Amino acid sequence: MKTLRYIGIAIFAVVMCVNFAACSSDDDDDDYQWDNNQNTSQTDQDQNTSGEDNNGNGSGNNTKAEKPDISFFRVAAKNTILHVDYKINNSQKAKVTKAKIYFGETSNPHSSVNGHISGNTIWAEKAGLKRKTTYYVKCQATGEGGTTTTSTTKCMTK
Repeated sequence: MKTLRYIGIAIFAVVMCVNFAACSSDDDDDDYQWDNNQNTSQTDQDQNTSGEDNNGNGSGNNTKAEKPDISFFRVAAKNTILHVDYKINNSQKAKVTKAKIYFGETSNPHSSVNGHISGNTIWAEKAGLKRKTTYYVKCQATGEGGTTTTSTTKCMTK
């Protein structure tokens, strides 16, 4: 009888180990692989649409708000989907109200989707892309102090 008890305990232990191993991958079901080290080119420069020149002269509003200071943060790629995140480095002073993420196969992407603003992050996802294809992305954010466009970042679908 003791032998059967030990066999039962051993089977129970094996079942529990298998169960824990199977459950440990539940968080990875989205198959995203984050990559924070994408290539960034300098083909695009910040664009000032606040009405002021680079010296602060002009008809821009005189509030203390700043232009958004945004930078590429990371990308996650699936087979035909890219998910990109941008960081708003001055979110309290820029008060970003609108954002667009541009995707394209050329270094000057034109197809855009609305960016989602959450705290100091702007993110967007683009589906229906080609597999194993290089795409270029950039972000344009508008706040009380004006509009800023990031440089272009090179990404690749899986």
